[in-house]
Amino acid sequence: MYVGLPKNRSDFVSGVRNHLLLAKTTPPTLPASQILRKELQERLCRAGGESVVLIQAPAGFGKTTLMLQVMDGLRAQGVTTTWLTVDAADNDVGRFLAFLDASFDKLLSGIAPGTEPENDVAAGVIALDLMERIACTPAPFVLFVDDAESLQNAASLAVLRQVIENLPEGCRVVIGSRTMLDIGAPRLLARGQLLVIDPMQLRFSVAETGDYLRDKRGLNVPGADIARLQGATEGWPVALWLASLALERSERSVELVSHFSGSNALVADYLAEEVLAQQSQSVREFLVRTSVLHHFNAPLCDAVRGQRDSREILESLQRSNLFVQRISEDGEWFRYHSLFAGFLRTQLERQYPQDIPDLHRAASRWYDAQNRPVPAVEHALASADFDYALPMLERIAEQLLEGGRIRLLARLLDLVPPQELANWPHLRLMHAWSLSFTKGGQEAMQMLKRIEEQGPLPAHLEVHALALRPMLLTMLDRFDEAYDAAQGALDRVTAEQVFPFSILRTSLANLHMIMGKYTNARELLDRSRGQQDAPAGPFMTIFAQCVEGAIDLLHGRLRQATARFKHSSAVGSRKFLIDTNGNAMAGILLAEVLYEQDELAEAERLLSVYVPLMQELGMTDHLICGHRSLARIAHHAGDHDRALLAVTEMECFGHRMSLARLVANAQLERARLALWRNDVKSAREALQRARAAVDWTPVMSRALFGNDMDTLLEGQLRLMIHSGAADEAVNQLKQELERAENAKRHRRALKLRILLALALDKAGNAKASLRMARDALRLGARERFVRIFLDEGEPMQRLLQRLSLAQQNELDETANLAEYLKRLAGLRTEKVEAPAPTPGATEALTRKELEILRLLAEGLSNLAIAGRLFVSETTVRTHLRNINAKFGVHNRTQAIAVARKLNLIA
Repeated sequence: MYVGLPKNRSDFVSGVRNHLLLAKTTPPTLPASQILRKELQERLCRAGGESVVLIQAPAGFGKTTLMLQVMDGLRAQGVTTTWLTVDAADNDVGRFLAFLDASFDKLLSGIAPGTEPENDVAAGVIALDLMERIACTPAPFVLFVDDAESLQNAASLAVLRQVIENLPEGCRVVIGSRTMLDIGAPRLLARGQLLVIDPMQLRFSVAETGDYLRDKRGLNVPGADIARLQGATEGWPVALWLASLALERSERSVELVSHFSGSNALVADYLAEEVLAQQSQSVREFLVRTSVLHHFNAPLCDAVRGQRDSREILESLQRSNLFVQRISEDGEWFRYHSLFAGFLRTQLERQYPQDIPDLHRAASRWYDAQNRPVPAVEHALASADFDYALPMLERIAEQLLEGGRIRLLARLLDLVPPQELANWPHLRLMHAWSLSFTKGGQEAMQMLKRIEEQGPLPAHLEVHALALRPMLLTMLDRFDEAYDAAQGALDRVTAEQVFPFSILRTSLANLHMIMGKYTNARELLDRSRGQQDAPAGPFMTIFAQCVEGAIDLLHGRLRQATARFKHSSAVGSRKFLIDTNGNAMAGILLAEVLYEQDELAEAERLLSVYVPLMQELGMTDHLICGHRSLARIAHHAGDHDRALLAVTEMECFGHRMSLARLVANAQLERARLALWRNDVKSAREALQRARAAVDWTPVMSRALFGNDMDTLLEGQLRLMIHSGAADEAVNQLKQELERAENAKRHRRALKLRILLALALDKAGNAKASLRMARDALRLGARERFVRIFLDEGEPMQRLLQRLSLAQQNELDETANLAEYLKRLAGLRTEKVEAPAPTPGATEALTRKELEILRLLAEGLSNLAIAGRLFVSETTVRTHLRNINAKFGVHNRTQAIAVARKLNLIA
């Protein structure tokens, strides 16, 4: 059944409403009956060396209360703070980034954001901009992240790790979580940067229990009963709070305590039942029935209950400090504490199981009337009335796909049992699309096969299957099948079907490139643009630009490729809705060319954001480039362990996603790292494993940018050069060089020339070696290649230095070439620490500030610097203010003069 698209496109691309934004970025209100954990508060407020505080304990241990007390203490000291409450939906990394970004907006402006977060901005763009803003924030700040155990997605956790890595000195992140998070805790602990507060430190002592019950709750409890109560609850704060509620209307403290036994969960359930039993029938029904809502206000509760007294009940519950927690500054929106929400839902299932679908349907209708289709669909699905829910989901599914909200679409479809989707081919196709962009080609292909096994699809749905199949086959390295499928579908998918039309033609253009048919690829992209009446959307813009940029890269046009990748990585920045990882495709390719240009810091910055995003998509060549560059950057920084970690992650991900070429490339890079350490034995073993991991014959015959310069052949030839078989390597390199030139793979040809020069040198033919090195130099100078030379290590460095001496007169004819050689010969292959700045004048000068100083010295404007560094002009101005403050100067001219005096710039 195909229902069609909603008339108002903006209804479901309008992002998250203000109440949710305020709920997530506004700290909860401290209860009046709180016990001040003074020792813990003072400890966490003290400025120590820890940049991360993890308060880790099960539910009900007072994590949030302690965080709020610490926040109050820090604010009293004049420290700026901001808050973010996490939920399960934040495993959508784009959503998590949007709220994190909004939280920092609040921190920097000092006021609550007045509009919803920009959920229509590329996740990678937000991440890069956010990390820049964090790194250059001048005043110390503390970010509080509550309920962080909800974060399970690798990409969202990677964002949190990047926030921690980018914290300026004196800034901290305080995290409340039920579990130990994957935030790099062992490394942080080893550096003395992590403080963990565990459950034992959060338990109430007997004295604190007495203070709480007598002073805060006004209960007359004998000392012996206080000790028994503390012992029975083991000082568990939430159990003591519930006990106090139960004791308010009862003097039977001894009887109450005597019933405590077993686990904390049993204690909580027992006490919650006691408290619930003391409420009026109307309040009990309110609590139980509204437990289906994650966040609620009075009108929503009225709609769900079919009553009009919800506002009065909410106000009464708030006054009594019962169950509800205000989550918005206007006091309109509430939630239940997660522990009690679970208890109340259990009560609902026991008392009114037959009413649960109706409650969810009522919530769904209310949200639908408010033009909020996503929570409307979520409640519709939770009703398990799929005859009601699935038409609603189908109405928005294709629009979510075309709008780029792929993770959201995948999350909604994952809520539907597979058997319920069996008769909804349109939704199953949308599910296959969403899987391809979030879980890779293997799972999406299995879904597509199951759909097609059910029989022929209607024409308006078949176009999706025809467009999806070639893309998935390409992702799985089945290039011949993909090419045939794309060619066969070309005339059957017309321009009226914008999304499948664009995907199919761009996928075929990509396959033309892989087959070495570069002209065909470009012509197809040009024709496709001319045939479309409606714009294809940001993802297709990025995809097409990446294909053209990859062709430029294969042809050795490094500058043109850089321009394309810069442009496509910025698509979606503040203009388009794009959540399909398209920017990650472009960002990784941009990092690849920046690495080649020796812009290692900038490449690493991009990769730290985009590699986790790309892992969701599972595109082999991008993953090879990303992990390989991370490994090499770590090696050049002298961090061998981190280099091996990047390689191991590539290998493990390849096994998990059944991407054999990724596994093989991990072994290739292990061999490369081993040769850099002159460990020939380990290199040979790694190459043997690389040979066994994948069939290299089709890889060698394809123009795959991830393996353009790095295949098993290059690894073996490099090993031969290092291990005394250079003569044999020379012959093979000459043959391979001819093939590369005939195929117009000029970047590969340049790498082969470099290896041939090294082989000739090692074979004792110095004259031919210098001649080949000079040819490589001339070709490299045109596009300013750098790492293609330097990554061959010290042998290449020595050869370049000899060339500089031997060919001085000849090179003087071209000043640019001489300068290029001088630069290459002078650059080191390993990290060189900058000289220590003069104390005082360059206090805490960051790497980014040094980089901006160098660009200032070149005469670049703020706008030009922003373009070079891929940051906003506002970020550049903030860096400049920080530089001026640290130097004690007032303008850029003075800053440059001071930097030169300190030998920070030439």
